[in-house]
Amino acid sequence: MPRQARPKQARIDAPGVLHHIIVRGIERYKIFKNDADSESFVERFGKIMGTPKHAAMPGH
Repeated sequence: MPRQARPKQARIDAPGVLHHIIVRGIERYKIFKNDADSESFVERFGKIMGTPKHAAMPGH
């Protein structure tokens, strides 16, 4: 008998709570062309999120 998938618990969404956001390429393809491309994404993401506290990790 196959295992039934359990629904995930709701994540905490409150001011000041840290979030781990993952963006991955399909089949582990790289999503940034080079360091400048990665830095541009981090800068634009920070403007959208309103905080400079983030980092892009290429192998994550």
